[in-house]
Amino acid sequence: MVGDIDFIFSKKEYAKAIKILTAHKYSNVIQTDNHFPIYRHYPRITKENSIAAVEIHKEILIEKYANEFNYDFIKIDCLKTNNISVMSYKNQLSLSIIAKQINDDGFYYKDILLRNAYDVFLLSKKTIAKDAFSKFYTLRNPLNCFLASCFEVFNKPNSLKYTSTKEIETYLDRFNELLKNDRLRKKNDKKTTQIFFIKKRLNIIYKSFFNKPYRSWLIKRIKDKNWQKEKLIQLGFIK
Repeated sequence: MVGDIDFIFSKKEYAKAIKILTAHKYSNVIQTDNHFPIYRHYPRITKENSIAAVEIHKEILIEKYANEFNYDFIKIDCLKTNNISVMSYKNQLSLSIIAKQINDDGFYYKDILLRNAYDVFLLSKKTIAKDAFSKFYTLRNPLNCFLASCFEVFNKPNSLKYTSTKEIETYLDRFNELLKNDRLRKKNDKKTTQIFFIKKRLNIIYKSFFNKPYRSWLIKRIKDKNWQKEKLIQLGFIK
């Protein structure tokens, strides 16, 4: 098993799902008393002799976009087989892009992950790709940009056609520039990583002022001796 199995529940059923799986001897993959307060899902859990870990989700996307693509959105047109519900093909296609483009900041790196891109290509044979994002607002442009990248990488198949805009063509110009220039791409990756490192740390500090789980995690983290040693090594004070 390469990854894990993801389940999404309504906010009402989320705590119940955790309770049931815990009662069936599922436990945290990473054993710690200070789990980072993940917005989208409960820390990954597994059971002895099981084939895969499980992630119990209450959200699919990071906070900025969570109101556009969530449980209430996907439940409307789920595919059902033997009383098991999975996302519709258009939502599977959207999620294949979202995993890289939104949750992993791919929109800002302007790169592509072939695994996700190939999933998008296969799903485009089952649904009209460019229509999959018609109900989105802030998500529409980043998802269409990834679709346009797939269209270029897979040699312009009809199933991956997209509706062109000035923003998308600007994105593609930069995408192709980085694709062809290894040195420029590494420089862009390094700069983007540094920017997001700082932004995410500042966001944690900001949230700790009014969000108790973040505050508790941060205080415990700062008091952790191993963390202190790691930072001193990074700053060059000790070797």
